[in-house]
Amino acid sequence: MQTQYKDVPDVNKLVHRAAAEPLLPLYRLEDYWLHALKNAPQSNACNKLTNYLILTLIEGRYPQPTWNYHQRQGPRTNNHLDGWHNKLKKRVKTAHPNIFEIINMFKKEQAANGVKKVQYAAGGNMRRKAKKYREIEERFTTLKETLHNGTTDYIHYNVLIQK
Repeated sequence: MQTQYKDVPDVNKLVHRAAAEPLLPLYRLEDYWLHALKNAPQSNACNKLTNYLILTLIEGRYPQPTWNYHQRQGPRTNNHLDGWHNKLKKRVKTAHPNIFEIINMFKKEQAANGVKKVQYAAGGNMRRKAKKYREIEERFTTLKETLHNGTTDYIHYNVLIQK
């Protein structure tokens, strides 16, 4: 499918539509997916992808509210957890530390977070998101507003989300 993704614009469009599904309102998912299927190319790889998405996301192996981010606030990925885990790995410095090393490391982490909490409560500045991510959040917020106030329909909204 990788070659088709690069070479066939309709396959590329299908993959982008699938990737944008979590950003659509829940009440529009099935309508949008029916629209995407109607325009999907008919190849073995595309059929496997669409069948997988229907069985897992649309028809419910995973309940839609668990993977849909349209109304959710906060992070859409777990990258922040990966960063925290990498920080802990660097502090421990061994592949299999003993339990006492881990406990001490968690105590240090808790103390550092306690200091940050006091600083924030006293009016200290929180670390800002990178400009790139702030711009993405602003764009999503603006697009959601255009969808909810009727300026754009859900099909066009999904096209704009993919850009």
